[in-house]
Amino acid sequence: METNHKQKKERLPPEFIVRIEKLLHDKNMTKNELIRQAGLNSNVFSDWKHQASYPNSHTVLRISKILDTSVEFLLEGKDNRVVVIGGGGPENGTFVPVLSDELFPPRKAALWIPAPEWLESAAGPKVCVRVSGDYMEPTIPNGSVVICSETSVATSNGLYAVSLDGQVSVKRLSQLPHETGVACDNTKYPSYTVKVDEYDKCRFMVVGRVLGILYRAV
Repeated sequence: METNHKQKKERLPPEFIVRIEKLLHDKNMTKNELIRQAGLNSNVFSDWKHQASYPNSHTVLRISKILDTSVEFLLEGKDNRVVVIGGGGPENGTFVPVLSDELFPPRKAALWIPAPEWLESAAGPKVCVRVSGDYMEPTIPNGSVVICSETSVATSNGLYAVSLDGQVSVKRLSQLPHETGVACDNTKYPSYTVKVDEYDKCRFMVVGRVLGILYRAV
């Protein structure tokens, strides 16, 4: 058995199971297959979900290798993969971190994209986000990669990368008195507002302002 039943001060992040389930879906793998390959007992996911036990570091590492991801992504949602921008090829471009739960295809450590002209004048640290779903269509098609300038504040209305309950996505924000309007460009999805004093409760935060689309999916 590869779990630790000792009491811990910090609970297992609920997103841990969600991320594993998403990766299993992307790899067309079942939980039973993962359990078998990792040498775990049959009810381990139920135990983790109900905080009855916790995976030790060796178990998390084994799972990350089987699912072709990182320990950081499983525990914190941080993807250590990058987009390589410009420089004539992936060997000598600028490496920009990916700030999204949407991973690149399995075993693909980086995606190389020629640097667009509009990016040359954009100063400061940047992050990339892969847009998932049709929420921002037709502005940003499903699967497109956008680049954002890092910021924690929506200084003006526009497109931003936001984190809500640990999930990073692109939304159109509008600043209202004491609250932020959140909308999708696809009008079939309803807009909503988040009160400023409820940011922490909703785990809502701005992580970047969209500068432009690096790769437009077709």
